[in-house]
Amino acid sequence: MEGLLIPVVAAFISITATLVHGTPPSAGSFPTSGSPSGPCPPPNFGNLTSLNLAAYISAPWYVQKMIPLDYQPVDEAYCVRAEYTLLDPRNVSGGLIVYNSANKGGVNGPSVGTSKNGSLGGSRLIAVPTTFKAKGRDGKLLVGPELLQQLLPGDAWRAAFGPYWIVAVGYSQNISLRYEWAIISGGPPTFTSPSGDGCSSVPYSTTPAAVPRAATAGGWPSTRGGDGASGGGGGGNPFGQLASVDKGGLWFFTRKTEDPGSLARMEVRAKALGLDTSRMIPVQQRGCLYP
Repeated sequence: MEGLLIPVVAAFISITATLVHGTPPSAGSFPTSGSPSGPCPPPNFGNLTSLNLAAYISAPWYVQKMIPLDYQPVDEAYCVRAEYTLLDPRNVSGGLIVYNSANKGGVNGPSVGTSKNGSLGGSRLIAVPTTFKAKGRDGKLLVGPELLQQLLPGDAWRAAFGPYWIVAVGYSQNISLRYEWAIISGGPPTFTSPSGDGCSSVPYSTTPAAVPRAATAGGWPSTRGGDGASGGGGGGNPFGQLASVDKGGLWFFTRKTEDPGSLARMEVRAKALGLDTSRMIPVQQRGCLYP
């Protein structure tokens, strides 16, 4: 796919505390994972336990900031939106269908992403819980083309899908939405910032021009094939070179198209988690006409 797949995971988490106590937990009530000076990945990183996946996907998400990557470059940081629906309305563990959209070159420019009618040569982009028993409550999903899941034997497809981790959420006063914002990491942040600013799931030796083309034709977060230099995917092979998989990324999601307050809270929360946000860029949402 020549374009982006907004983090497939359009969908995040549980508001039990809000329902029981009547008010959402304060920012200080969330557990922290580490600090910029600690090890990478930080201890207990990605330790959600009660995410309500059905609530997480109940409304679209709008990307406020992201780390640019080859499959989601700087010139596609416009009008980025993610939507998710259940593959099986009766079974959250069955996974999600991912619908991503963005504009190339500017607000309301040419559309890129995945359509609701399928993509990747007819194969839908899907996200499935990393472990069946967790049912997405831990916020950890795997994202990739549905066709790949069907073609590879047994659970071999799991090694080819990319990690999509919801690592923090903010509760909404709107009970129907449950979540106001979410921070998504492309798996564990194993790389240490050279400046000591924290951890990242994206190598610091990698620039947007060097990150391999997405194996899913340009998804987010998703599996990316290629050799790390010449790239892979695209063309007649939407899955790229699956022998080499690069996984990583960082995204700030909000329910509103523009939400400075939630963005500020995510910046603080990301730092508390031990994440390096210095390479993130803003996504333009003002004036967007969404498909």
